[in-house]
Amino acid sequence: MALGKALAETLEKVSSKNKGFEKNDHWKMENLYDKSAKFYDLRYRSMQFAKYRNALPYVHLKGKILDHGCGTGLLHEHLKYFDMIGVDNSREMLRIAESKGEKVKFGDIHDLPFEDGEFDFVLSFTTLQNSDKPETALREIRRVLKNNGSAIISFIHQFQKKLEPLIKQQFKIIYFFRNVEDVTYICKI
Repeated sequence: MALGKALAETLEKVSSKNKGFEKNDHWKMENLYDKSAKFYDLRYRSMQFAKYRNALPYVHLKGKILDHGCGTGLLHEHLKYFDMIGVDNSREMLRIAESKGEKVKFGDIHDLPFEDGEFDFVLSFTTLQNSDKPETALREIRRVLKNNGSAIISFIHQFQKKLEPLIKQQFKIIYFFRNVEDVTYICKI
Protein backbone atom coordinates (compact mmCIF):
# COMPACT_ATOMS: atom_id res chain seq x y z
CA MET A 1 0.00 0.00 0.00
CA ALA A 2 2.87 2.38 0.79
CA LEU A 3 4.31 1.79 -2.68
CA GLY A 4 1.02 2.82 -4.31
CA LYS A 5 0.88 5.95 -2.19
CA ALA A 6 4.47 6.89 -3.07
CA LEU A 7 3.77 6.37 -6.77
CA ALA A 8 0.58 8.42 -6.58
CA GLU A 9 2.48 11.26 -4.92
CA THR A 10 5.23 11.11 -7.55
CA LEU A 11 2.78 11.14 -10.44
CA GLU A 12 0.70 13.89 -8.83
CA LYS A 13 3.82 16.06 -8.84
CA VAL A 14 4.22 15.38 -12.54
CA SER A 15 0.75 16.58 -13.43
CA SER A 16 0.44 19.37 -10.86
CA LYS A 17 0.90 22.79 -12.35
CA ASN A 18 4.30 24.20 -11.35
CA LYS A 19 4.52 22.22 -8.09
CA GLY A 20 8.27 22.04 -7.62
CA PHE A 21 9.01 22.25 -11.34
CA GLU A 22 10.45 25.05 -13.38
CA LYS A 23 9.09 25.61 -16.87
CA ASN A 24 11.04 23.85 -19.62
CA ASP A 25 12.59 21.48 -17.10
CA HIS A 26 11.79 18.36 -19.12
CA TRP A 27 14.54 16.23 -17.61
CA LYS A 28 12.81 16.32 -14.20
CA MET A 29 9.56 15.09 -15.78
CA GLU A 30 11.45 12.38 -17.68
CA ASN A 31 13.23 11.35 -14.49
CA LEU A 32 9.96 11.09 -12.52
CA TYR A 33 8.39 8.94 -15.21
CA ASP A 34 11.54 6.81 -15.44
CA LYS A 35 11.33 6.21 -11.67
CA SER A 36 7.63 5.33 -11.78
CA ALA A 37 7.71 3.25 -14.98
CA LYS A 38 7.83 -0.18 -13.37
CA PHE A 39 4.74 0.58 -11.25
CA TYR A 40 2.78 2.62 -13.79
CA ASP A 41 0.83 -0.25 -15.37
CA LEU A 42 -0.18 -1.70 -12.03
CA ARG A 43 -1.63 1.61 -10.94
CA TYR A 44 -3.14 2.97 -14.18
CA ARG A 45 -3.95 0.07 -16.55
CA SER A 46 -7.65 -0.22 -15.69
CA MET A 47 -8.15 3.55 -15.66
CA GLN A 48 -6.43 4.01 -19.04
CA PHE A 49 -8.27 1.06 -20.60
CA ALA A 50 -11.58 2.63 -19.51
CA LYS A 51 -10.55 5.84 -21.30
CA TYR A 52 -9.74 3.88 -24.46
CA ARG A 53 -13.06 1.99 -24.34
CA ASN A 54 -14.94 5.30 -23.98
CA ALA A 55 -13.14 7.19 -26.77
CA LEU A 56 -12.20 4.71 -29.48
CA PRO A 57 -15.76 3.78 -30.59
CA TYR A 58 -16.10 7.35 -31.93
CA VAL A 59 -13.49 6.77 -34.64
CA HIS A 60 -12.77 4.15 -37.27
CA LEU A 61 -9.05 3.58 -36.81
CA LYS A 62 -7.07 2.78 -39.94
CA GLY A 63 -3.76 3.68 -41.48
CA LYS A 64 -0.76 4.82 -39.49
CA ILE A 65 -1.34 5.79 -35.84
CA LEU A 66 0.84 7.78 -33.44
CA ASP A 67 0.58 6.90 -29.75
CA HIS A 68 1.44 10.39 -28.47
CA GLY A 69 3.06 10.12 -25.02
CA CYS A 70 2.91 6.33 -25.18
CA GLY A 71 4.37 5.70 -21.73
CA THR A 72 4.56 1.97 -21.02
CA GLY A 73 2.55 0.99 -24.09
CA LEU A 74 -0.86 0.50 -22.49
CA LEU A 75 -2.58 1.76 -25.65
CA HIS A 76 -0.55 -0.76 -27.68
CA GLU A 77 -1.89 -3.54 -25.43
CA HIS A 78 -5.39 -2.35 -26.33
CA LEU A 79 -4.66 -1.85 -30.07
CA LYS A 80 -1.85 -4.32 -30.72
CA TYR A 81 -2.95 -5.24 -34.25
CA PHE A 82 -2.83 -1.69 -35.63
CA ASP A 83 0.04 0.06 -37.45
CA MET A 84 1.08 2.20 -34.49
CA ILE A 85 4.26 3.77 -33.20
CA GLY A 86 4.68 5.32 -29.76
CA VAL A 87 6.69 8.37 -28.79
CA ASP A 88 7.70 9.39 -25.29
CA ASN A 89 10.52 11.21 -23.51
CA SER A 90 10.94 8.61 -20.76
CA ARG A 91 13.47 5.98 -21.78
CA GLU A 92 12.33 3.58 -19.07
CA MET A 93 8.69 3.86 -20.13
CA LEU A 94 9.75 3.26 -23.74
CA ARG A 95 11.77 0.22 -22.70
CA ILE A 96 8.65 -1.30 -21.15
CA ALA A 97 6.48 -0.37 -24.17
CA GLU A 98 9.01 -1.94 -26.51
CA SER A 99 9.08 -5.12 -24.40
CA LYS A 100 5.31 -5.40 -25.09
CA GLY A 101 5.95 -5.24 -28.83
CA GLU A 102 5.18 -1.58 -29.49
CA LYS A 103 7.33 0.19 -32.05
CA VAL A 104 8.71 3.20 -30.19
CA LYS A 105 10.74 6.34 -30.71
CA PHE A 106 12.35 8.55 -28.09
CA GLY A 107 11.16 12.11 -28.57
CA ASP A 108 9.65 15.27 -27.19
CA ILE A 109 5.96 16.04 -27.80
CA HIS A 110 7.00 19.64 -28.54
CA ASP A 111 9.29 18.57 -31.40
CA LEU A 112 8.04 15.25 -32.71
CA PRO A 113 10.63 13.15 -34.57
CA PHE A 114 8.30 12.48 -37.52
CA GLU A 115 7.64 13.89 -41.00
CA ASP A 116 4.84 16.31 -41.82
CA GLY A 117 1.60 14.48 -42.62
CA GLU A 118 2.92 11.08 -41.61
CA PHE A 119 -0.06 9.85 -39.57
CA ASP A 120 -3.75 9.19 -40.17
CA PHE A 121 -4.49 9.32 -36.43
CA VAL A 122 -2.82 10.75 -33.35
CA LEU A 123 -4.02 9.33 -30.04
CA SER A 124 -2.98 11.47 -27.09
CA PHE A 125 -4.42 10.12 -23.85
CA THR A 126 -3.61 11.99 -20.64
CA THR A 127 -0.48 13.66 -22.02
CA LEU A 128 -1.09 17.37 -22.62
CA GLN A 129 -1.59 18.34 -18.99
CA ASN A 130 2.08 17.48 -18.43
CA SER A 131 3.22 19.98 -21.07
CA ASP A 132 4.56 23.41 -20.20
CA LYS A 133 3.97 24.38 -23.86
CA PRO A 134 0.67 22.74 -24.86
CA GLU A 135 0.16 25.06 -27.82
CA THR A 136 3.44 23.79 -29.29
CA ALA A 137 2.49 20.17 -28.60
CA LEU A 138 -0.87 20.69 -30.35
CA ARG A 139 0.81 22.32 -33.36
CA GLU A 140 3.09 19.30 -33.56
CA ILE A 141 0.11 16.92 -33.48
CA ARG A 142 -1.45 18.87 -36.34
CA ARG A 143 1.85 18.94 -38.27
CA VAL A 144 2.31 15.16 -38.24
CA LEU A 145 -1.33 14.45 -39.17
CA LYS A 146 -2.36 13.97 -42.81
CA ASN A 147 -4.71 16.60 -44.25
CA ASN A 148 -7.76 14.49 -43.46
CA GLY A 149 -6.29 13.19 -40.19
CA SER A 150 -8.01 12.82 -36.85
CA ALA A 151 -6.89 13.06 -33.26
CA ILE A 152 -8.21 11.91 -29.92
CA ILE A 153 -6.93 14.20 -27.19
CA SER A 154 -7.70 13.62 -23.52
CA PHE A 155 -6.46 15.25 -20.36
CA ILE A 156 -7.42 15.72 -16.73
CA HIS A 157 -10.56 17.89 -16.66
CA GLN A 158 -9.00 20.55 -14.41
CA PHE A 159 -7.05 21.69 -17.50
CA GLN A 160 -10.10 22.12 -19.74
CA LYS A 161 -10.33 25.93 -19.51
CA LYS A 162 -6.67 26.26 -20.44
CA LEU A 163 -6.45 23.58 -23.14
CA GLU A 164 -9.81 23.67 -24.95
CA PRO A 165 -9.18 27.09 -26.59
CA LEU A 166 -5.79 25.82 -27.78
CA ILE A 167 -7.39 22.71 -29.28
CA LYS A 168 -9.94 24.89 -31.09
CA GLN A 169 -7.10 26.90 -32.65
CA GLN A 170 -5.66 23.78 -34.29
CA PHE A 171 -8.63 21.46 -34.87
CA LYS A 172 -12.32 21.15 -35.53
CA ILE A 173 -13.86 19.46 -32.50
CA ILE A 174 -16.23 16.74 -33.69
CA TYR A 175 -17.28 15.54 -30.26
CA PHE A 176 -16.19 15.79 -26.65
CA PHE A 177 -17.18 14.15 -23.39
CA ARG A 178 -16.13 13.85 -19.78
CA ASN A 179 -15.51 10.70 -17.83
CA VAL A 180 -14.42 10.33 -14.23
CA GLU A 181 -11.19 12.34 -14.42
CA ASP A 182 -10.66 13.29 -18.05
CA VAL A 183 -12.24 15.32 -20.80
CA THR A 184 -11.78 13.78 -24.25
CA TYR A 185 -11.93 15.51 -27.65
CA ILE A 186 -12.43 13.81 -30.99
CA CYS A 187 -10.87 16.19 -33.52
CA LYS A 188 -10.30 16.61 -37.26
CA ILE A 189 -8.01 18.93 -39.14
